[in-house]
Amino acid sequence: QESFRNLYTALRFTNIDKKVKKILITSSIPEEGKSLINIVLAKTLADIGLKVLLIDADMRKPQIHKRLSLNNILGFSNLLIDKKNVLKNVVQEIPKIPNLKILTSGRKVVDTTRILRSERMKEFMDNLDNEDYDYVIFDPPPLLGISDTSLISEYCDGSVMIVSIEKVDKNLPLNSLKRMKKFSTFLGVITNGSKKQNKSNTNDDNSD
Repeated sequence: QESFRNLYTALRFTNIDKKVKKILITSSIPEEGKSLINIVLAKTLADIGLKVLLIDADMRKPQIHKRLSLNNILGFSNLLIDKKNVLKNVVQEIPKIPNLKILTSGRKVVDTTRILRSERMKEFMDNLDNEDYDYVIFDPPPLLGISDTSLISEYCDGSVMIVSIEKVDKNLPLNSLKRMKKFSTFLGVITNGSKKQNKSNTNDDNSD
């Protein structure tokens, strides 16, 4: 928890000239702990009294609703497809965490690229600036291989890259960082999966 509070402090002071509200946090490839990190960060911010909206922006392989045991009937994609849907009627609450709201990914769509390039997407993202949230955190697909994350990051105030230590080839994060910097303001890197030496047996490592 302390690590995530330190992360919040880093995000808060990363850009003193501009308020950072809409944040995208992604990884190079799947299974680097992206969705879990986004959930824990959102909970940590909510626990210290900040109003947080966590958006599952992965319309291909969504994870947030599964991890939080929420329904995925209406969500992000529904808001982009149908203007009749309103954000406040679609977000879901988490019991005992009143400051945290969740927007699941919504129904699966065939052409996510077209939807993310739409005028409705721009309108939705612009309207988020007027919503009563201190932070809006986007959990998009991994960066490499598809364009979804790059398209979303263009509308965000900043982007963060997760790098899973000893799990990914070092060239992958480097390629991801170069790509990310082309589309958004790069805020920094979160390292995940570091190892601590076991005091009782130096031959055994414990994953964080």
